[in-house]
Amino acid sequence: MPAHDMFPLLRTLAAVYETGQFTAAADELGVSQPTVSARIAALEAEAGVPLFVRKAKSDVEPTAAGTLLYRAAATIGDTWRDACDEAVRASRTAVRLRACFSLTAACVLMPAALKALEPRLERYDLTFRAVNSDVIVDLVGRKEAEFGVIEKPVINDAIDRVTLCSDELVLAGDPSSVWLVREQGSGVRYYTDLLCKTEGIVPGRSVTVASNASIVAALASGFGCSVVSRSIVPDGVPVRSLGREFVRRFYAVTPRTGLSRDQRRAAETMIAAMRVDERA
Repeated sequence: MPAHDMFPLLRTLAAVYETGQFTAAADELGVSQPTVSARIAALEAEAGVPLFVRKAKSDVEPTAAGTLLYRAAATIGDTWRDACDEAVRASRTAVRLRACFSLTAACVLMPAALKALEPRLERYDLTFRAVNSDVIVDLVGRKEAEFGVIEKPVINDAIDRVTLCSDELVLAGDPSSVWLVREQGSGVRYYTDLLCKTEGIVPGRSVTVASNASIVAALASGFGCSVVSRSIVPDGVPVRSLGREFVRRFYAVTPRTGLSRDQRRAAETMIAAMRVDERA
């Protein structure tokens, strides 16, 4: 098989392996499900062994041969992307790096990440976004972002996760006033719901605010109460500690495959800048 015909097949193999479904792999690759099936069949014919076992509900499970070829495909892909990076550097074209931070992490950790990249900023075409954790997991899993910082210990076969540091959540403001709550899917919303459930709190009035900066500004003006990171509570706003259950962690996430050498280096640089050794 010609080498240029092999790359779509290897990308398809990686997508099926990481998503566990032909349909999900087709969505990730932007092709039809029959195209995915045909590419896997072509790889199986080339290798002479089955690569996946079909399960119920459209799920598939890799065979030992499928796992072996997946690892080889990842290595080939990394080598190719590293070569592309060298070509980019030779032509002085910036390497794309899309980073996403949870809304709290954008306030607490993003500045350190940006500062760490500053010495080599000209190498990258940087895009930094602040969105909630569920969106970040989806974007990184689909390789629509190369780096993310989230507030949940998610498990996803398509991503790698590294613990960065702890973050204490507190109840800031007057609990008898309007509750300012984050949107569904955010890490803070999970803890707000947990607090209300464990303490039997039923807010009389609440407003959903999908922005930490807006919540902090409201608290600073003396309006409302909210579960927020202690590190971003404005001066003078009363706080109540909520206990050990409300000490969470920030995690860095990257695609399990698909990063070039320069993208990996940028991710490692940001992780080193944000990570805290809490044993010290």
